[in-house]
Amino acid sequence: FDGDGKRNIWGSTADTLASIANYLNQKGWHAGRDWGDEADIPSNVSCALEGPDSMQPISQWAANGVRRISGKPFPGAELAKPGALLFPAGRSGPVFVATSNFYTIKTYNNSDLYALFVGNLADRIAYGSGPFKAAWKPVTGLKRGSVMKVQEKLIAQGHDVGGADGLAGFKTRRSIGLWQERNGLSATCFPSRELVARF
Repeated sequence: FDGDGKRNIWGSTADTLASIANYLNQKGWHAGRDWGDEADIPSNVSCALEGPDSMQPISQWAANGVRRISGKPFPGAELAKPGALLFPAGRSGPVFVATSNFYTIKTYNNSDLYALFVGNLADRIAYGSGPFKAAWKPVTGLKRGSVMKVQEKLIAQGHDVGGADGLAGFKTRRSIGLWQERNGLSATCFPSRELVARF
């Protein structure tokens, strides 16, 4: 990519960037789309709707009151394209509308937080934007063993938590939200000491 005819990802910034771009392209990156947007997702839109398998046109999310936190409308070219809700800390932190490109970033590292911060860094470089606007609030303090017990209880009740691994991935988060809603509780979509006590 630096034009010298040699691949050198250790000594050439241009070659390193080209290698990253090639990887993302091979994994399905859609040129012209961003990774997503930090959003304001109203309480009437359930956090249990999270996940890439629950994508719908961004216009539909917007019709249900989902807005970009910047106050700017979703780009017109994005409205007919699919987006997914993302609640990495349940209702206790920033929330997002993620595009398919967000999940392409996750093919490299399957962490929501990793992909979010890669996306945020890219936004800072490309657009001069700053940090996420919503605060990351303390959410749990639970150890993986406690989260795993919650997952096992949810599995026993027929929920798909993505496996009892002690990690609060999107399937675990939305399963918690569904359980909370079915039991007359306000959906937080994140494991907590209160939730462990209820099980």
